[in-house]
This record gives sequence, structure tokens and C-alpha cells, in this order.
Amino acid sequence: MTCSALLEEVVRRVPEHTQRVEVAQNDLKGVPPGLVWTRAQIVEHLVLSHDKYLGPMEAAIRAAAPANATDEARTTWLARRIMKAADPDGNVPAPRAVWPSAAPDPDQTLAAWREQQESLVRLAGSAKGKALGRPVVKNPIVGLFRMTLADCFLVILAHTERHVRQVESH
Repeated sequence: MTCSALLEEVVRRVPEHTQRVEVAQNDLKGVPPGLVWTRAQIVEHLVLSHDKYLGPMEAAIRAAAPANATDEARTTWLARRIMKAADPDGNVPAPRAVWPSAAPDPDQTLAAWREQQESLVRLAGSAKGKALGRPVVKNPIVGLFRMTLADCFLVILAHTERHVRQVESH
């Protein structure tokens, strides 16, 4: 996938994810079947998790070298493992640092989610024409590893898809 195609995918999927969560907004206090967290807790977990990525990504985008539209959005071995664990079929427990509060306010959580999703689209816009395939971002959960900007965008998309499906489940 090229850097341009990846960013187009982010711009396409992020509003879709947002809309799918919005559909469940009347039942954010409910617990999806087979899960422990409420839908509001799942959304708060997404906000907490992705917040750790967005600041470092913004700084990396500002410093990123220019790229051609045909440059590949290379991923690292670590990111491919994280994406597999975070995708809809993954089942890795969340690190304690990104556990949600016991009873998040659904309205505040949804507002934070919307704002964060808008920030992600803005980041994708600011990354156009930038090299996304060089390891420049420390993994915000396991700081020993470096990730590419492509890794960060793809991990966020996979993780979001997993949890949006949980929010949607009845």
C-alpha cells in the first residue's frame, strides 16, 4: 500500500468508525454479550489508547521527510504483531495503563471520542506528502520499540475496528 492510499483509507474509515459508535450512543451503559466492559468503557479505552499515539505522531509528521505519492507505507515486524493482536480476531488483554474508569460518563466519553477521531483525520491530512515508512515513533505502550507513522495509523485502525465491533454487538 502506498503512503497516499493509506492516508485515503484513514480519511475514509475514521468517519465510518465514528458513525458506527454514534449508532450505539443510546446504549453506552450496556455491556455487550460476553464482555466485561460497558460500551462507554470500550470507547473510553479507545480514547485512552489512541491518545498515547497522537502526540508522538503529530511531532513525527512535522519532522517527516517529503515522500512521493508512490512511496510504500512500510510496516515494522512489531506493528504487524500489534495489528494482529488488536484486530477484530485478536484477544490480547489491554495494558492496565489504558483501562477505562469504572463508570465513565457516556456523553463526555462520546464527545472525547468524536474529538479524537477528528484529530486523527486532521493528522492524516497533515501527513500527505510525507514519508510514513521510517521508524520514527516510540511505541507508546512498549517504549523499547520504534514504529513507522504507517504502523501507527494501521494499529489505530485495526484496534478501532475491533472495539467498534464490540460496541455494535447486541
